[in-house]
Amino acid sequence: SVKGVTKPKLTVTTDGKNFIINASDKEKLEKIEFILNGQTYRINLDQKKFEYKYPLSDGENLIEVTVYNTDGLTAVFKAKCTKQ
Repeated sequence: SVKGVTKPKLTVTTDGKNFIINASDKEKLEKIEFILNGQTYRINLDQKKFEYKYPLSDGENLIEVTVYNTDGLTAVFKAKCTKQ
């Protein structure tokens, strides 16, 4: 049988205090990497759904998130938020 391969889903939102990263995949997520204000973070995963909150710094915050599934496909999401 042929297995359909799909990219993971990824969104990044903010509640004014945190970035909220939401990722999901039909099969399984392998890892998530994010670069926040020049600092790189990596979290290894072994699940279908993942939510993560990360506190905003004062001023401008730039985030770039890449999520990887076990099929080797990725999704990328970039966001910018200014915390007063």
